[in-house]
Amino acid sequence: MKERIDTLKKVPLFRTLPERSLGIIAGLVAEERIEDGEEVIREGTEADRLYILVEGQVQVVKNYLQDGATALGIFEPISVFGEIGLIDREMRSATVITIERSRFLTLDREAFRILLQNNLEICHALLVEMCARLRQANEIAATR
Repeated sequence: MKERIDTLKKVPLFRTLPERSLGIIAGLVAEERIEDGEEVIREGTEADRLYILVEGQVQVVKNYLQDGATALGIFEPISVFGEIGLIDREMRSATVITIERSRFLTLDREAFRILLQNNLEICHALLVEMCARLRQANEIAATR
């Protein structure tokens, strides 16, 4: 449990939370390990949880395994992904593939919803993260 709390303290969405709140989240997350080259999330499927990358690397790809596939980015440890579909209840917008064996903490849809409803700090951190990603997407689009 302590390792999970220590990890959550580093995650931008959660780092401003008090230890007690981190302990609650640590009790809600599950751990998952996925081998190199495996899909973590498949574009077009239902969003059922968010992922916190603890170890390893993943690549985000739009139109994976199709002509015109586009690599959107690489996530390093302590990155959060998969939350967009939990917020807007739409299907996954991209595929995420492990670049190397990876370890994740995952938080399911219902637990995430409850956390958002009961914690303004998480809501604010989520908005900041979304803005950062939008700015990054705008920068990438401007260079193409």
